[in-house]
Amino acid sequence: MKIQQLHEVDGRRTFAPVCDRGNDPVEALTAAAKRFDLSAASLTGIGAFSGVTLGFFDRGRRDYARRVIRGRVESPATLRRKTDPATGLALLDIDWSGSP
Repeated sequence: MKIQQLHEVDGRRTFAPVCDRGNDPVEALTAAAKRFDLSAASLTGIGAFSGVTLGFFDRGRRDYARRVIRGRVESPATLRRKTDPATGLALLDIDWSGSP
């Protein structure tokens, strides 16, 4: 994955990550988060995948519910990653409008 910091304003940084074909986007973004010491982030304009597994944490089951989507997929959603202070779990907030 290639990543470049575009700018920083009031401590908020904007990056442009680009995954190469065959890269695991979760692994690539996790590595970038560690490299740039990111504890929370918003992702906009994710782009296209050849297949994706979406998941969310089901508190009742205390496990992730997953949905596998095969084929070409494009996501216009904005994803915001944050940590639940009560449980310490990583959470994604999905805004399907596509605006940051």
